[in-house]
Amino acid sequence: MLAIEKADVCLLLIDAKEGVTEQDTKIAGEAHEARKRNNHSCK
Repeated sequence: MLAIEKADVCLLLIDAKEGVTEQDTKIAGEAHEARKRNNHSCK
């Protein structure tokens, strides 16, 4: 997902009534993987 790759911050909102869906899990995984690939931490 190019938008996640380009983003400085990703925010995932979960519907409290619906709970975590399969799509939510997939998007969270994509964001996590993008962070691992682009971890440019400032110290």
